[in-house]
Amino acid sequence: LKAIESEEASLVFVAQDADAQMIAPLKKSCENHGIQLVMVSSKTQLGQACGIDVGAAAAAILRA
Repeated sequence: LKAIESEEASLVFVAQDADAQMIAPLKKSCENHGIQLVMVSSKTQLGQACGIDVGAAAAAILRA
């Protein structure tokens, strides 16, 4: 959320099976800051894509 609000994030990924209360602020902030939000099928899949051994509810690609 900090990366979105400080406009350091260029793209945000959110798992569809993540807790709705947790991802609602991320979705709203992405919308407010014009940052693209991509939904992925699961926290497990997102965690694997990030190279971690646990699920991830959200991840962002940061600007260089």
